[in-house]
Order: sequence, then structure tokens, then C-alpha cells
Amino acid sequence: MEGFQSNRRAVEQRTRMLEQAAMLAAANYIKGMGQTYSRKRSGDTARSITAQTKMLGDQVVGIVGSNQDNAIYEEFGTGIYAEKGGGRRDKWVYKDKRTGNFYRTQGKKGTRAIRNAGEQHKADIIRIIQQTMRGGLGG
Repeated sequence: MEGFQSNRRAVEQRTRMLEQAAMLAAANYIKGMGQTYSRKRSGDTARSITAQTKMLGDQVVGIVGSNQDNAIYEEFGTGIYAEKGGGRRDKWVYKDKRTGNFYRTQGKKGTRAIRNAGEQHKADIIRIIQQTMRGGLGG
């Protein structure tokens, strides 16, 4: 066809960039909600929550999590309160890093902060993705 110029590559590239921007916006929203739902004794766990995007094949995925040691215990619980009953059953003693005091415990309940942030706000997340995609496509 004479005179026809395909813009397919440019459109696909723009769409991929919009998908990444939309997913990052959604991941950042979940991050913020996770920070809101986490315990606030020191705020270390909340501050350690991060959001990023990654390509898995041709799919953009959002990753929200924390690499802080305590974050997994905050999310899933410990001892008799551990999710799915996987914690230890006996009591133990630990030293609090902040106060230096020793405490006896059977565990702590998980907050499920990050999981709840995603699961309880699905409609908001969908809206954020849709608005980002519409805005970038001029719609």
C-alpha cells in the first residue's frame, strides 16, 4: 500500500510504558495502604515497605513488600498466632532492641497489612489503572 506508514511499534511502546506507569501507580497505592495498616510502634516496618514493577515475560507486574527482618512476622504472625498454625507452641523470651528489656511471649498476631491493602482495595486499584491508561491514551 502506497503512502501507508505503520505506527504499530510506536503505539505498542507507548502502551507498554502506560501499563508500567499504571501498575506502578497501583503498587504505590497498595504500598501506602500497607503502611497505614502496619503497626506503628517504631514505624520501621511501615517505612520499609516498597513498591516496584517488573516484567514477567510480556506482562507487567507490581511488587509490594519489605526486606526488613520483622516484616514477615508482622504480616503472618508468630508462635501460637502464626498463620496456618505454623508457629511454635511454647513460650520464649526475647530482648527488645529498643528498650533492652526482656519479654516472655507466645507470639504476636499478624497484621496482614500488605495483603489487606491489596485485597480490600481491589476496586480502587482497578480505577487507578484504568484512569492512568485512559489519561495516557487521551481518553
